[in-house]
Amino acid sequence: MRALTTKPKIADAFPLCLERTFESTLNQSDYEIGVDLDYPYDLREMLTAASVTHALGNKSIDNVRKTYLGSLSYEDDPGGDKRLDRKFREGVLRSVYSEYERLSGRFTKLDVEPHSGRFVSFHTLSRIPYSIRKTFHLADTGSLLEVIAILRMILEQMCWSLLICDIEDADIALGKSVSGSIGNAKKSVPVVGELYGWLSNHAHWHPSTHLKSFASKDGRLFHLINSSEYKAESYILISIVSSLYVQIYSSVVATCLREEMMPYDEAMLADCDPVRIIESIATADPSYDLDEKLKTIATAVWRPTNG
Repeated sequence: MRALTTKPKIADAFPLCLERTFESTLNQSDYEIGVDLDYPYDLREMLTAASVTHALGNKSIDNVRKTYLGSLSYEDDPGGDKRLDRKFREGVLRSVYSEYERLSGRFTKLDVEPHSGRFVSFHTLSRIPYSIRKTFHLADTGSLLEVIAILRMILEQMCWSLLICDIEDADIALGKSVSGSIGNAKKSVPVVGELYGWLSNHAHWHPSTHLKSFASKDGRLFHLINSSEYKAESYILISIVSSLYVQIYSSVVATCLREEMMPYDEAMLADCDPVRIIESIATADPSYDLDEKLKTIATAVWRPTNG
């Protein structure tokens, strides 16, 4: 096991940059300054003035605002309430982290051997909310194939955790394969198999994925790296995996505690319902053509009820 130590030279050369990404850069100055498009107009203007003042070697921000930025104007939050991404990102992360806190609080009360399958399962599941948050950062760049690779990894981690959670012998637990864990998870959550197959086809560059990654314009064919359509599809996929995270983590805790799964807060978990996201996207743009297989998976994914 690697010791948790800080190596100053490595830390200086590769500092961690853990802050979130921003929607836009402020201007075209020498130094990038990130902002979100819903920042107040006057704040963006003041930040721009400060940046220009520095670039000019000037000391008076007010003078620069009056002289160079008098005609500058910003829209008030382009997109406004049409920005579905903000609402869904916030809702999915709120659901995932709330469930993580609720379930981990019960899990940590268990008397767990530090090298049992139960211990490894819990710590594997504990890192997944962070991974989901990072997939949103990547999705916000309009990426899809890269998001799929991470979500496939997350799904494997969840299914493996479910398989080993009740195994006391560490050697036996760690010897369990990911492929076997997918088959095991399908017994209680059948949609896992369909989703894993869909993700794997994309991760392994199946011919259908080749076609999906190309687009045409004015009679010319080109490779599509990122797009808003990709971003919307990534958000749907993240919500599907997030819904499964809640179910599988709940099942792991119930298995370890030898009890029935607890009731859910339906209103809170509705935030990561993929069908709800698909319907909202269809309402915003009826012409958006979503992968039919993904629609089927989203509809079949487990959604908790108390009844």
